[in-house]
Amino acid sequence: MSKFDPSLEIVKASSERLLPSREFIGLLLAVLEKGADFRLRAKGLSMRPFICDGDIITIARPGELAVGQIVAAEQPESGKLVIHRIIASRRGRVLIKGDANPQADGWVKMEKILGIVSQVQRGEKKIESSSAVKRRLIAFVSRQRFLRRVRFSIYKRLLYSGKY
Repeated sequence: MSKFDPSLEIVKASSERLLPSREFIGLLLAVLEKGADFRLRAKGLSMRPFICDGDIITIARPGELAVGQIVAAEQPESGKLVIHRIIASRRGRVLIKGDANPQADGWVKMEKILGIVSQVQRGEKKIESSSAVKRRLIAFVSRQRFLRRVRFSIYKRLLYSGKY
């Protein structure tokens, strides 16, 4: 009987099997409830440039939530799992948005946040989490209606520090 080895090569895209959203969210919650972290390959461009398509992200149990943190949540309208940033907080709810998306996903009750992103790995490089001040700055920029080109220029300057 072989043991799971996280250093093994990631499954190739051609052999990946996708679970429906509800089942995937159930699996994520079951792993987190056991006290383990959950790793998955990011899909999509909504969090670019901080999380890119194909990055490996680690999700941990949610602790105290703060503006600027990247969280895993069930998208309010579609019920799909999203990995997006908290851009505002009010009365026990948080507003989440993908950094590259033009609009927010909507308000989510804090208890509906499934987990927080604790690590991002791009290839062999682990990208560290930035300071709380930088995360809040990123959330502020994400809330603003800057032209996309200006917003990405600001994001890239923040990303050059090697942190998300």
